Amino acid sequence: MVPAEQGLEGAASSLARFYRDGKGVPKDIDKAIYWYERAAEWGDPWALVHIGDIYRWGDDVPPDYDKAFTYYSRATERGKGYGHYELSEMYAAGRGRPADMEKAVAHLKIAAESGDQGALFALGGLHVQGEHVAKDLKLARQYWQQAATLGDKDAMHGLGRLYQEGWGVDRDPAEAARWYEAAARQGSFDAPLAIGLLYASGRLRNERKEIKALGWYLVWEVFRPNARDMRPELFMGLSPAAQAEAEKWAEAYIKKHLDP
Repeated sequence: MVPAEQGLEGAASSLARFYRDGKGVPKDIDKAIYWYERAAEWGDPWALVHIGDIYRWGDDVPPDYDKAFTYYSRATERGKGYGHYELSEMYAAGRGRPADMEKAVAHLKIAAESGDQGALFALGGLHVQGEHVAKDLKLARQYWQQAATLGDKDAMHGLGRLYQEGWGVDRDPAEAARWYEAAARQGSFDAPLAIGLLYASGRLRNERKEIKALGWYLVWEVFRPNARDMRPELFMGLSPAAQAEAEKWAEAYIKKHLDP
């Protein structure tokens, strides 16, 4: 505890996480909040966001949206977008304050401008749907491109959909598959299915498209174990040799890209 008591915000935040998660010490939310408060005093704005999360999600305390809102608001005073994404969600859901989508979008834009990948993805989604902002598919792609660069799997999947459908870009099944595969490697549950369906539909040219489609479907089953009972009849018509080839490819892909 000495480093935390000396005023090092990083050490204080680490100690708070230990108490919050019960890592190496008995779980103690009161002590976690105490050390997050110290970390905030010593210069860590994220500590305020973490306290807000504790009250928002009821982490061993009764949910208290008003307190969560207060801590997120304190974080926004530190600049650089701290707490704005969380306030956006609070306003959108009407928690801590009455629902107000105008304020929700305003906070979301600030968070996105600061490079928050969750905010970038969410704002892109609003522009795709034209909800509470102007429908603008090109701007949506820009937001999702930024989020994808930061590793956001949902944004990668979204980009795949844009290129698959030709929304705001030229339709490009190969580029769609590239983004879907990137999303799959980041753990996107349904990206492998999306690639498999591209092959099955013939949008991706491949003389062995049925085998490729089944291979990606088998990768999808890693994320959706119950999907085995939903295999399309298309795959049932494949020869045992073709099915074995698809299974071998899927096994190799999973081992290389998805296994820890």
